Amino acid sequence: MFGLLSLIISIAGGFLYSLACSISTGSSEYTVSRNYAADLFGSAFGALAVSVFLFPLFGLFKTCLVMVLLNVISALILLLRRNKLT
Repeated sequence: MFGLLSLIISIAGGFLYSLACSISTGSSEYTVSRNYAADLFGSAFGALAVSVFLFPLFGLFKTCLVMVLLNVISALILLLRRNKLT
């Protein structure tokens, strides 16, 4: 079960990065560098938050479910934003 949740989280993360790049404006170099910097910051913050707060409070399985939920919410926000821009 843990492997399946990890796979879903990884696929959602890759989807979010490509979606964020597709809706960003500006030159491709600026778009990719800005999104990559945000991805690194989010990864660092997420690793800290998960290891310090979520694992002790919820345990491994519920933490994975929270991560899936956050990725789905992020994807929905980005999709709505993309639809609003077009």
